[in-house]
Order: sequence, then C-alpha cells, then structure tokens
Amino acid sequence: MNQEHRDLIIKCRARLVTSIAKSRSLDVLIDHLRSSDQNGDDGITEGNILRIRGGDHTDSAAKVNIFFDILTEKSEIAFHRFINAIIDSGETGLIDILNSKLPSDQKISKQRTAVPATASASISSSTCD
Repeated sequence: MNQEHRDLIIKCRARLVTSIAKSRSLDVLIDHLRSSDQNGDDGITEGNILRIRGGDHTDSAAKVNIFFDILTEKSEIAFHRFINAIIDSGETGLIDILNSKLPSDQKISKQRTAVPATASASISSSTCD
C-alpha cells in the first residue's frame, strides 16, 4: 500500500475501528478481501484471518485493529480491494470517514471501480481524529 493510503487509514483508524465494530461488518469485509494470490499481497490470507479471529482478543474493536495492522502492510491493490469491499458490503459510511479529510478533488467514489495494477492518488495529511 502506498504511504499516502496507509497514512489515511492510520489517521482515520479510530473512527474506522469504531464504525466497523459497531456495525459488526468485519467478517463481511474479510470475506470480500480474501486473497487469491499465494503470498496475500492483494488481500487477506487464511493465516491473516486466523490471526484476526483467533488469539486472546475477543473484543471486536481489537479484531478490527488487527485487521488494519494487516491491511496496511499489504499492496496498493489491497487498498483498492478494501474500498470495493466497503461498497459491496454497503458500509459506505466508512468511505465518508476517509473522505472527510480528503480535498474535494481526491474524494473516494462510492461506486465500485476496477482495481488498478498500481495507483498513485495523492492524499492530504489532515487527520480524522
């Protein structure tokens, strides 16, 4: 994932975690992000899923935090798949959270798009907290 997208998720993380935990949409997002490639750069692997769902963390917010720990280490394709997963799951309020700190010319669309091979969108450095 490029640094700008990683920074955007990190800066908006508290609000994203709260929203996902409250809506109980983590499992739906995980299902949409299951990886088809062997090393999991473009999504979430079975090992990642076990890490998110297992372990000592039973609190849903803790699971969502682990999800974001994993997601932000993936490729740029994973970011775009995450956006499409949000759209497919109907949790577009998450896009509103991300868009709340983006300039109008960089807003994320709420319509599904093709996942680009690479992306270089510039994201502002404002915070969501």
